[in-house]
Amino acid sequence: MLKIRFIKIVFKLKKVWRYSRIYGFKRTLVKSFGRMRVNKSLSYLLMPTMVIKKSKIALIGCGQFGFTTISYFLNSYSPFKIYKVFDINRDNAKTLATFYGCEFVDEVEEIFCPEVKVIYIASNHATHTKYALMAINKGVDVYIEKPISVTEEQLLELETAYRLSSVNVFCGYNRPFSSAIKKVKQDIDNFSPLMVSIFVVGHFIDVGHWYRKPEEGTRVCGNLGHWIDLCIHLLNQSNVSEFDIAITYSDERMPDDNLVVVFKSPRGDVFSLILTSYSEPFEGIEETILIHQKDYQVHIDDFRRASFQKHDQREDIKYKPKDVGHKEAILQPFKQDTARDFEEVIRSTRLMLYVKNMVLKKAKTGHFNWRKI
Repeated sequence: MLKIRFIKIVFKLKKVWRYSRIYGFKRTLVKSFGRMRVNKSLSYLLMPTMVIKKSKIALIGCGQFGFTTISYFLNSYSPFKIYKVFDINRDNAKTLATFYGCEFVDEVEEIFCPEVKVIYIASNHATHTKYALMAINKGVDVYIEKPISVTEEQLLELETAYRLSSVNVFCGYNRPFSSAIKKVKQDIDNFSPLMVSIFVVGHFIDVGHWYRKPEEGTRVCGNLGHWIDLCIHLLNQSNVSEFDIAITYSDERMPDDNLVVVFKSPRGDVFSLILTSYSEPFEGIEETILIHQKDYQVHIDDFRRASFQKHDQREDIKYKPKDVGHKEAILQPFKQDTARDFEEVIRSTRLMLYVKNMVLKKAKTGHFNWRKI
């Protein structure tokens, strides 16, 4: 019995060591505390210096991502601190509030007060639009974790409210903020076709997971939307607006798992997205991205290293810690000169929802043109 417990402890310590090499010690520490839901105030461990910050941020959704990613980067790098948090799971809200030294409330309406200037939303996917509309209607800037909507009706309502308001709206699609993708955007030619292959080893999600609930938008909204959004971002300056779409399913009984989605534009761009989840990946979601355009080639290996080759020049870069763009994405409300155009996110969401509907119907081919929607 003692031997088994010892082996489990060693295994966990090895995992902590691996993660600290990928994400850095401080972030790994927070990830560990988030898993354990440590009910103690330890936010001082994360502060780079003892700086007094004003409380101007509220968070809706205190699950693992809200605890270990959004709150971590806000606490460590934003000019303000979190004031109030809310979650339908009171224990999640309480442990996050205790850890980061802020207040938790029992009703979401209590989040909205004069002191709060930015609302972060990291609740379950089906509620993102609802909470965002509450913020917009009250004139409060809002950061919506992906996806911004899971139905066309939600997206239309959000889009209308956004355009009728003067509120700033930001989204949590983070890959465009990674150092590797920012370099690609600087290097590519917007007038030539792109060939892109994205291979993703995603988490294994069991049948009872909340991602599986019909109202949450399937794994297309929960996972694949990240890379659909990345495709639109890479094409943003190219004026490409339509695609022929082909989908191959490994098993049509679970159509949003283990599938291949291919987009082809009229000018010859081809994007191939492969999502596989046969088993749990070794160190979280793993991504391999290959990009080819004329004499330009890029190989991004899990956002931990990348090679960039143009003509006979090659540059190899390592990213320590792993850089998938979370920090800059989360800090958009405070660095608006580098924030994404929300109209681009609306376009990528339209394409994502079209693919979601294809998957629900188990359709294998389709044609999408966001200008005609």
